[in-house]
Amino acid sequence: HRFIVKDMLCARCEQSITDAVKRFDRQAIVEVDRANDLVIVDSIEPRDVIVIAITEEGYTVSKPGRLHVMSDAGAAAVAFPVSI
Repeated sequence: HRFIVKDMLCARCEQSITDAVKRFDRQAIVEVDRANDLVIVDSIEPRDVIVIAITEEGYTVSKPGRLHVMSDAGAAAVAFPVSI
């Protein structure tokens, strides 16, 4: 599951989100990329449960936009967000 969480300000925020998710699934793998407002969770729990865990900690969660991938023969692929 991938989430945009814009109100993470510090390392304590990262830990708070990780702890919240792990209260629902102790085996979850949580990756927090605060610089890009991104939280990635590998969990057996459904997406809605993870959203509840994060929002109960006081954070705002949104689903990341789809990525549009462009490539040209022989050129590196470039991905950028597309509005939904």
